[in-house]
Amino acid sequence: MSFRPYPVMTLCAAISLVLLGMLGQWQWARFQSKTQVAGAVPAWTELAPPDGNRLWLSTIHDGRSAWRGLRVIVQDGRGVLATDRLVFAIDPPDMAEPAGPDPALGRGLLRPFPGSDRFAAPASLPDRVFYGFDRAGMAEAAGLALSEVVFEPEMIRFIEEDGTSRLAANPWADPSLLDPLPPARHLGYALTWWGMALGLLVLYLVYHVQAGRLKFGDGR
Repeated sequence: MSFRPYPVMTLCAAISLVLLGMLGQWQWARFQSKTQVAGAVPAWTELAPPDGNRLWLSTIHDGRSAWRGLRVIVQDGRGVLATDRLVFAIDPPDMAEPAGPDPALGRGLLRPFPGSDRFAAPASLPDRVFYGFDRAGMAEAAGLALSEVVFEPEMIRFIEEDGTSRLAANPWADPSLLDPLPPARHLGYALTWWGMALGLLVLYLVYHVQAGRLKFGDGR
């Protein structure tokens, strides 16, 4: 066998193969780690009771217009927003408390503060009504700086249009929302990167064979 590789092509191919292999290995590691923790008990947290501040955040739940009631928990001089109720209505609820006592927030999940939505309608700071997460505006409405995390209790109060209420699982306290990609997706990504590396190697070899720079046998 004789092999006379193109120097620049060989260097570029080698770098690409290393990068594709590393990306595949990274996704494989993610697949293994998520497989190992699948079904694990969530890392629940308990925080102090909230103060009297409340903000309203427009949302959609099960195809219905609703408002998330957010309370402020003061911790180390900063506010942590915590969902405590979901009110089904089209218009913002009155600032007066809807029927039904507040649930004890109890245990919940700490999640990174959601990113702002540039397409959301403008907030009404005097009414503390928001149409998307706005950390600066919510901090101004709450009257103190906000933490970089939000608190989602395991249970919140659902309030229907007719005023009836019930305690139910908080849909935003789902641990899978912290990283929504299932393990199988990472396995697929790993196979994709490794497949691209294999394809690149095959093309590299075929190109050299066609150019007469890779010959098998006695090289004649």
